Amino acid sequence: MIGKYVPPGRRQPSHKDSRKSEENRDLYSAQEIKDHFDPAPPNGSETPHRASNVSGSLQDSAATPGKLAWVCLFNDSNGPANPRWDSDKIIFCKRSLRLLPGYVESRKASDTGANETTDTVQTTKNADSETTESAEPVPTAEIVEKTETAKPVASLPEAESHQYQPDQVPIAIFKQIPRTGKSDRVFSFIGYHTISHLEFLEPRSDALVRMLDQKWSYIDKYGQVQQKERTIESWNEALCKKWAVVKFKELDETKFPPPRIERLPDPEPKRASKKSVNEMLAELRMSGEAKKEAEEEGT
Repeated sequence: MIGKYVPPGRRQPSHKDSRKSEENRDLYSAQEIKDHFDPAPPNGSETPHRASNVSGSLQDSAATPGKLAWVCLFNDSNGPANPRWDSDKIIFCKRSLRLLPGYVESRKASDTGANETTDTVQTTKNADSETTESAEPVPTAEIVEKTETAKPVASLPEAESHQYQPDQVPIAIFKQIPRTGKSDRVFSFIGYHTISHLEFLEPRSDALVRMLDQKWSYIDKYGQVQQKERTIESWNEALCKKWAVVKFKELDETKFPPPRIERLPDPEPKRASKKSVNEMLAELRMSGEAKKEAEEEGT
């Protein structure tokens, strides 16, 4: 028995669609999260603080500009960008460090240390100038060439790392999950946290090299630690920047419930362009002619 035809607009969602909607209920897009913490002004005008996209893990808000308010944990092509989050709730970051407490003091300490290092190195060069001038050149065969997968050596002397007492401010953290469809909602709220430990690593320090070793390694499905492939250029680019190691502590979810993030309207699906009456008549005429030709060929 043929059932009654129901137009698509009046059909009830299938169990599969309901399950998919249920799975995406607690997921948000980066833009939805951004709009929650940094909403557009009521008059519709843009402000210098507001940005239209999310770039980097550390983010501030319109309510507390210049201070860390929320964090996005992204995935890269080789897996999580923060491999120590699940085990230790630690992230490594190099962008927007100004949002972290103690950053200004860290910059001042870095400038002071750099000046002292420059004076020490210059004095050493002057004292050793006579011995270096008389030294014999090293044979070319003894020089070890670096390959693209080689790890550059940190400059000496090593710059100190700087640790600071963090502020006990609740910070919302969102984690990117693997995308299962075409939806942009791939971030899940994983709770409010506070910073329990904060350390700044100076450029080209041995401490930074050790940290990058951890950041660019992962545990495979067999439980083995694997190193991600990195070129000498990517190593040098990372070593030239100041980094931060941030450890978080999760807060009681009963005292800090999830933020109420408003969903943006879903984009309308693309529909095929409607054909005019003349176009449909032309197609019918062409199909009729093709049918007639086929019948003539068969006789």
